Amino acid sequence: MSAFSCPHCGKTHEGDPADWGWPLPDVVWFIPQEEREAEARFNTVLCQWKDRYFLRCLLPLHFRDRDGYFGWGVWVEVAKEGFDAYLAVYDKDGSNEPLVPGKLANSVPGYHESAGYPVELRFGPGDRRPKVCFREEATCQLAQEQREGIDAGRYHQILESIAAI
Repeated sequence: MSAFSCPHCGKTHEGDPADWGWPLPDVVWFIPQEEREAEARFNTVLCQWKDRYFLRCLLPLHFRDRDGYFGWGVWVEVAKEGFDAYLAVYDKDGSNEPLVPGKLANSVPGYHESAGYPVELRFGPGDRRPKVCFREEATCQLAQEQREGIDAGRYHQILESIAAI
């Protein structure tokens, strides 16, 4: 069994990471800290910067050779209407809400130019982040891996790309 050092809490955890995420959307993160704190409103789930709106979501890649998944904790830019729709069901079950269109707001390691990919969000129970889903016609590697799953070799490549091993 291996272990990894968590960049968020600083502790060492047994096993391999099951997820990886970003503290903010790339466009907001790259703003100098003083400006970011003055211009953007954010917490661990929601972010607003000027007239742009973002939700923290889960993009799962299921394992083909075992139970579970690796989850990318990505931010997705949505229209104000999608942001407001999420706020309306934030602590409720939003599973019956319509899909909300958006665009990935983080550049995911190992996936060429992933920031900006069009996606759809599926809301769920109030205790879960919205799930990122790719449209059927999406052909990017992330969409293919979400549909088909990943094997141990690909999972190892992902861990290398985030410097977890």
